Amino acid sequence: MKFEFPEALMVSEDFIHYSAHFIHFTIFRIFASSLSFYLCCVMLKKYLVISTATDLVRIAPDKIVYISSDGNYCNLVQADNESRLLTFQLGQIENMICDQLGTDGDGYLFIRIGRGLIINRNYIYYINIQSQKLILSDVARFTHTVSASKEALKKLKDLMEKEAKG
Repeated sequence: MKFEFPEALMVSEDFIHYSAHFIHFTIFRIFASSLSFYLCCVMLKKYLVISTATDLVRIAPDKIVYISSDGNYCNLVQADNESRLLTFQLGQIENMICDQLGTDGDGYLFIRIGRGLIINRNYIYYINIQSQKLILSDVARFTHTVSASKEALKKLKDLMEKEAKG
């Protein structure tokens, strides 16, 4: 006994040909939209640019762990454990962050802690108010311990708890 498909289920070669083109076109559209999204993300990536008469630092915000005040200078500590001495005061660096990165998006990454510190919120690992200790870490490649006032750390702890609750 030979099985035959009902005529309603039979498909023409033209239907198969056009279906194949539709599938190829759909796959191409998905690939193209993914590629354009990737290129937009790469092309639109913001950098913090700190320039003086003699030098320039251009760094992605996520590569900055913290910036500490050192008198009229600042020390920028990077995720690769390198550090840069900058000939700007911390308030000037804070203004550059706001001007170049905004207060949302990449600019939102940074929090001013007390008078002498700007930190990247993504690296906050441990806060101990009593010992005035803040540990910034990616929990893989680096750990930096900095100190801040009890009041500043209490405000930071409260902010982190508030954000965690949503």
